[in-house]
Amino acid sequence: MTIPPITWNTMDLHTPAVLLLAILSPALAINTGCGGRLTATSETVNLTSPGFPQTYLKNVNCTWIIAAENENDTIYVEVKTAFPRQYPSKDSPTSCTDDAIRVYNGDTAEAGQLLGTFCSTQKPTYYSSKNSLLIELTTNESITSRGFMLHYSSRPDGNCNSTYTIYNTPVYIPSPGYPDSYSRNLDCVINLVDVMQPPNMRLDILTGDVEGDYPQCANGSLDLYGINGNHIGRFCGNSSTSPVGPYYSNGIYMKLVFSTGSDTSGTGVRLRVSHTRKKAIPFQSPFCGPRFLNATTHPEILKFPEHSTFAPNGVTCTWIITAPDHGMMVRITVLESDVQTSPDDYFACDYSRVTAYNGPSPSDDTILFWCGNSRPTLQSTGSAMTLQSITRYSNGRKGLTLKYFATNETSRCGGSVNLTTDKVTTLTGPYENSSSHDCHWTVRAPGNMNIRIKVRKLKQETDPTNTSTTSNYLELYDGTSTGSTTPGRWWGKSNAYYTSSGTIVTARFITGASDTTRGLQMDIKAGHFNTSQEMSLSADYHDKYFESTNYPFNYPSNIESTWTIQTNDYNQVKIAVIDSRLENSVGCSNDYVEAFDGSDSSAASLGRWCGESQPNKTSSGSFMFLIFRTNSHTSGSGFRILYTAHYKDVDTDTSFPKVALIIVGSIAGVALLFGLPTAICKCASKRAGINEGKNNRSSVSVKAPGGTLDTPSTPDNDKLLNKI
Repeated sequence: MTIPPITWNTMDLHTPAVLLLAILSPALAINTGCGGRLTATSETVNLTSPGFPQTYLKNVNCTWIIAAENENDTIYVEVKTAFPRQYPSKDSPTSCTDDAIRVYNGDTAEAGQLLGTFCSTQKPTYYSSKNSLLIELTTNESITSRGFMLHYSSRPDGNCNSTYTIYNTPVYIPSPGYPDSYSRNLDCVINLVDVMQPPNMRLDILTGDVEGDYPQCANGSLDLYGINGNHIGRFCGNSSTSPVGPYYSNGIYMKLVFSTGSDTSGTGVRLRVSHTRKKAIPFQSPFCGPRFLNATTHPEILKFPEHSTFAPNGVTCTWIITAPDHGMMVRITVLESDVQTSPDDYFACDYSRVTAYNGPSPSDDTILFWCGNSRPTLQSTGSAMTLQSITRYSNGRKGLTLKYFATNETSRCGGSVNLTTDKVTTLTGPYENSSSHDCHWTVRAPGNMNIRIKVRKLKQETDPTNTSTTSNYLELYDGTSTGSTTPGRWWGKSNAYYTSSGTIVTARFITGASDTTRGLQMDIKAGHFNTSQEMSLSADYHDKYFESTNYPFNYPSNIESTWTIQTNDYNQVKIAVIDSRLENSVGCSNDYVEAFDGSDSSAASLGRWCGESQPNKTSSGSFMFLIFRTNSHTSGSGFRILYTAHYKDVDTDTSFPKVALIIVGSIAGVALLFGLPTAICKCASKRAGINEGKNNRSSVSVKAPGGTLDTPSTPDNDKLLNKI
C-alpha cells in the first residue's frame, strides 16, 4: 500500500510518535526545517532545504513565507547552491517536471504572481514588488539530492534597481508595487544578463497599465535597450494601445528603465524574460543606419546604404520595424531596388537578397525575399516586421530605398499588373488566413513578349498532396479569362515555374479559413522566353524525374520539347510515367509524348501516349529519346516522368539474337570435336524457330483504347518494368 505524501508547513512537529513514524516510513519523513514564516531585515540570512547539506526528503511540500520587517520594504533572494541532480527536460527545457523550487510575489502561491522556477544548478535572483515573498519546495518519490541554500534580505523603500541572470527557465519581473499602484517619480534600472548559449533573450509584457499616452509616454514608461544602448521599444498606457512584444535582446544584455511621474494610478507591468534559441542578430554596420525603426501612420523612408553611393560588399543589415499599436500592422513599399543578381539568378537571389520576416526577428516566418530590381509591396500580420539585407557581392549596386508605415487596413491581394522589361515584379498573397480569400491578378507583358513566373514554396498545415483536405491553391491561366477549362492547380508542395504562350496571364489564389498558410510569393518577369525544352539527361541507378513545361500548371500550346536520356554502355534506360494529364485524342494525333529507342527520333518508336495513360518504357541500349508535341487546342497539366538506369538483361528479346549466335557457335565447336554435327543442327534449328516466333509477337503494334498507342508487353519485359 502506497502512503500519500504529507505536507509539513510548520516547525512545531517534535512529538515522539511522529518521529517514530518518520523512521518507520520514508514517505512520512519529517524535517523540522520544512516551511515556516520568516522575517527579513537588511542583514543577509541563509535559508536551506530540510537536512541541507544532506539529502532532502521524498514527497515533501515545504512553504516559507518571508516578510520584510518594515512594511514598505521589499524582499531580495539570491540562490547560492541548488541541487545538481535534475535539469529541465529536453522535451520541455523551460519546465521542471520532478523536484522544483518556485518563488512567488506576495504571500500566496498564485500563478499570476510567479517570479520563477528552478530545479538544477542554476543560481537565479528574485525581487518582490511587495513586502513579502513565498518560496515553495516540492519533491516527488524519485531519487533525492542535497537541496539548496539561498540568501534573503529586505530592500529599503525606493530601491528598485535590480539585476537578473537568465537561464533556461523564464523569470517574471513585476514593477514596484505590482499588482497595486506604483510610487511617484521612480527611475528603476533593471539589468538582464543571459548566460546561456547562444546568448539571446525574449521579453514579453504580460500585463501593463502605465499612465500616459503612447508613444509620447509623458507620465511614465517602460523603455527597453539592447546591447550598445540601442533602443528596442517603449511601453506605456495599456496593452490595447501600446506594443507588448515579443522583444529580443539579440545578445547577452538587455536594460529596462521603468520611469513614473506624479500620477500613480496605474498598476505597472509584469514581464516575462526567457532565453530563446532564436539566433542573435549580428552587430549593425554603420552603412545600415539604426536597427530599430518606429512606424507611424505617416510614411517614413529607409535607404541603404544610408551615407554612400554604392552598397558595400559582405554587409548584413537588419531593420526591425514596429507599429505604434500592437493591433496595427507594418506595410512597406519598395521604391527603388538595385540588389546584385544575374540574369539566371533573379528567382534564386543567391548572390545578395533582401528578406522580410513576419515579426521582430529573422527567426520569424519569412514573408518573401527579393533581389535585382524587384519592387514588392508587403505587409506583416502583427505589429512588427523585420527586414534583412545580405550583400555578398555588390559590384557597384546602389542598394534599395523603401517607405514604411503602420496601418489598420488588411492587406489586399489581386489587381492589374503591367510588367516592364527592366525589373522583376513580386506579387504576394495573404500571409495568414483569418478568413477566406479569392485573389485575382491580371498580368500583362509588353507587346510581342511573354511572361515567366516562379511560384515559391507555400507552407501549410494540411497535406498539399491531399486535395480533399486543403482549400489553399493557385491557378494560372494562359490568357485574360479563367474560362470554363480547369487549369492545373499548385498546392505548394515545391517551387513551380510557369511560362506563358502570350502576353497575358491570369492568376487566382484561393485560401480557406480552415487552413493555415504561410503566404504566396510570385516573381514575374517579361521577356522573350522559349516555351519548348531541349534537355539532355544522364540516367544512373537513382530515381530521377523530369516534368513538362509549367507542370503542374497547364502546358503551353504549340510547343515541341525533347529529352535525350543517356546511360553507360552496360545499361538500359527505363522510364515510368508517374502522372499524365494530356489532351486525349484518337490515335494521340493532337497532344502526345512519344519515346524512341535511341538518341533521336530516327530510332525505332517505343510507343506514343496521351490522355491519362501512364506507360513504362525500356530502351534496348544506352539511349532513349522522348518528344512532347502540343497543338493549339485544349491543354492539360502535363506529365511527370521517373527515369533510371538498369543493367542489361541477357534474356531480353532485343539481346537474344547476339547471345544465341554465341551459344550456337560454342555448341557447334564442341560438337565438331565429338562428332555430333547432326544433333547440333537440330538443336540450333529448333531454338531459332522459337526465337523467331517471339520476335514476331513483340513487333505487332496495336491501338490501345483511351487514346494510347503502345506495344504489348512480354513476360520478360514485365519483369523488368516491375523493378522500377
